[in-house]
Amino acid sequence: MNPHPQSRSRLLATARAPPPGRSFVRSFPACDKKLPTSPPLQTGCLTQLTPVHPGAILESAVSNPPRAKDVNCPRLPKHLGFSLMVRVVLFDIDGTLIRTGGAGVRAFAKVFATEFNAVDGFERLTFPGRTDVSLLREFFGFHHIPATPENFQRFFDRYVFWLDHMLSQSQAKVCPGVLELIHQLNALPRPPLLGLLTGNIRLGAEIKLRHLNLWHVFATGAFADDHEERGQLAAIARQRASRILGRELRGEEVLVIGDTPLDIHCARAIGAKVLAVATGGVTLEQLREHQPDWAVEDLRAVQARGLLE
Repeated sequence: MNPHPQSRSRLLATARAPPPGRSFVRSFPACDKKLPTSPPLQTGCLTQLTPVHPGAILESAVSNPPRAKDVNCPRLPKHLGFSLMVRVVLFDIDGTLIRTGGAGVRAFAKVFATEFNAVDGFERLTFPGRTDVSLLREFFGFHHIPATPENFQRFFDRYVFWLDHMLSQSQAKVCPGVLELIHQLNALPRPPLLGLLTGNIRLGAEIKLRHLNLWHVFATGAFADDHEERGQLAAIARQRASRILGRELRGEEVLVIGDTPLDIHCARAIGAKVLAVATGGVTLEQLREHQPDWAVEDLRAVQARGLLE
C-alpha cells in the first residue's frame, strides 16, 4: 500500500529546499541545543516532526565523496566501569538503541524500485555502520545513476514517507537494557549529555526514535546529512556537545556506544572511549577483535553507577 501523502501535508511543507546560500547544517538548530520533550508520536503519523528538509544533503557529502584510501539491571563489573571524566555519551541508533525489523532496508529498496527502477544489486549493499549517503552513492554507482544533489534529494524525499510506512507495519523494539541505562545516566548526580552518532539522515533518525518514544531523550547529535564519513560525524558530534557544555571536550570525555566495527573506528577517530554492544548483527567475539574499551552482549550488563568509580 502506498502511504497517502495527503495525510502528511505538514511534513510535505517542511520538505522544501533551504533558501539559496544556506547550508544544510544550518537547517538543524535542534542539533545545537536541548531538544524539547514532546509526546510520543502515534504510529504512522509525522505531524509532530521538527521542521527540517529531508532531502537536502550537505554539499561536501554529495560533491566530495570519500577517497578510496581513504528498571534495575545487573551491576557492571569494575573492569567494565566507565571513567569519571566521561561528559558526553553518544549512541548509535540501529542495532544499538533500537531494532526496526528491517523497516529502513525495506524503505530503501522500495524507493530504489519505484523512483529509479533499480531492483537488482540491492543485496550487495552492507548496511550496518554505514551512512545513508554512502549507501545511496554506492547503489547509484551500481546502476550508473548520476550521484547529483537532485537525485539524492529525490531519493530522501520519498524515503522518509516509506520509512514511516514500513515502521507502522514492523515489529520495531528498543534493544535490551537501553531504557534502564538511559534512566540511570540521567539519575546520576552529574549526568552526562546524551547524544546521537548515527549514519541515518536526521529526519530518518527522528522518525525511527519517535516511533519508540526516544527522540526527546537526546540533546544533540551528528547525522548522515552532516557528512558522509563516520569519522567526520564523530568530530561534528563532539563539537556540538562542546558548544552545549561551554568548553572544548577532549576525546576521552566522550563515550560512544555502538554495535559495529565502524562505530568503534568512528569513536577512535576523535580519541573517544567505546562500548561495543552485540545487539546488532555483529557477534561479541567479532567486536572484541576491533579492541573497544568494553564489549558486552547487551546493555543490561552495563551499570551507569560505574561512571562514578
